[in-house]
Amino acid sequence: MSINTSPAKDNRFKHRIFRLVTLGFLLLVSYFLFTSYHSTISQAEQLTLERLQGIVNDLALRIDGDQHARITQQHLQKDAISTYEQSEDYLAIHQILKQAHQGQALSTPIYTFIDPSDSKEVFEFVVTSSREPYFRHTYSSFPPSANSKLETGGTIELYSDEFGNWLSALALIKNSKGETVGYIQADEQFDVLISEVRKTMLKNALVGLLGLGLVLSFLIPQLKRTLQEEEENKNLLEKALAKTQRLSLKLEENEQQLKNNAVKLEQSNKDLTDFAHIASHDLKTPIRTIHSFAQLIKQRNGDKLDPATQEHLQFILTSSERAQKLIHGLLRYSTVDKDLGEQEKIKMCIIGESARENLTAQIEERNAEVILHNMPYIKANPTLIAQVLQNLINNGLKYNQSENPKIEIGCFVDEEKGLCFFAKDNGIGIAEKHQANIFNMFTRLHSSSEYEGSGIGLAFCNRVVAAYGGKMWLESAEGEGTTFFFNLPHAELAEVPVLMEETVRS
Repeated sequence: MSINTSPAKDNRFKHRIFRLVTLGFLLLVSYFLFTSYHSTISQAEQLTLERLQGIVNDLALRIDGDQHARITQQHLQKDAISTYEQSEDYLAIHQILKQAHQGQALSTPIYTFIDPSDSKEVFEFVVTSSREPYFRHTYSSFPPSANSKLETGGTIELYSDEFGNWLSALALIKNSKGETVGYIQADEQFDVLISEVRKTMLKNALVGLLGLGLVLSFLIPQLKRTLQEEEENKNLLEKALAKTQRLSLKLEENEQQLKNNAVKLEQSNKDLTDFAHIASHDLKTPIRTIHSFAQLIKQRNGDKLDPATQEHLQFILTSSERAQKLIHGLLRYSTVDKDLGEQEKIKMCIIGESARENLTAQIEERNAEVILHNMPYIKANPTLIAQVLQNLINNGLKYNQSENPKIEIGCFVDEEKGLCFFAKDNGIGIAEKHQANIFNMFTRLHSSSEYEGSGIGLAFCNRVVAAYGGKMWLESAEGEGTTFFFNLPHAELAEVPVLMEETVRS
């Protein structure tokens, strides 16, 4: 009796073949997904590293190494730096880093750090893209594999710390002697991209398994779709890189335009200063000579001259005196921001008292009242600030038709502008149509016969305030007096001002 076992054998063979084909297909799909995952990660990593390296190389060329060295020397022993201790050196470097961070749309700050010679730890002491002051702390997450980059700079491939996975690039900051004084580092967190790629891989695997369970032939279009997605991901990365490059070029164009404007402004300021010196030295002498000889003629022959000639002679004296005041005012105006002089910590009340004493004769002549409210300490050139207050008090006396002029000097704290000072008078006021131009040079709202003046006083005040990073503005109405306001951010001290109701009257 014979038994035909060929059908069973064929079924087992078919099942075995099917299992092998299925297993092979699963392995193929798994291999494809694994390869696709690592290919996407590798491409993204390479593009990100190239981008970060370009950013830090560009910034290393633009940062002044001597400025960086000065910041290091000044703040190396400090653990926390307040807003008020930010120097011009820091602000210059911070602005460069902040513009690059915003322009490149990075998710983490760009920062500089130093490598102390007596320690293996790296300290980070300048942090950007944040409104907080910079600080110094132990940079414990610096990967050991990157120590070799401290000599030449370069990229730091994917590494992990307690905050996630990172890609970084380093560049050396050199001073004018070519010595390395610090490093600049830009980072990009890689976890989000890794998570997205993993989600894509899982999605493709599930779709592939579902397609295999339904129809084996469905796997082919699924694989094509996976390839298409990979190509789309690659295209998206390329488009993102192209967009970043366009933004970088635009940023470079804007920076070049700013540099060109800065050169023009510097030349304009130089021309103004040169002109002021020429006016001071070359014009003072002939005008002084005219005034002296006119005085001599008046002293020797005044009683012998007819009334018309005496009137003409007096006109020469008055005009020459006014010309001398204009030249002196112009020279003082043009050199304010370049010669701030010695900065001292002094109470604003004391500066106000000095300004008031300089105008004692005018105050007593007008029977005026000058009130000095309690004001905090500032760090500035007391002579320049006293001239500002003196000009404001003098204006309150000059442009005032009241029998008892009253001027108040005080301060208050504004949420946006910070510590602000004011000078309030009960004078004739300023029409609204003239308020926008009142701080311009040689702006006069009245003739010399009505009110004496050169038109430089308020322009000088505005220039001094601007030299300390501040702004000047006013509130006024005709016949109701005027209040001038100004703030001095660069002159403010770290401590919070205590504003008491103490006043000092003349």
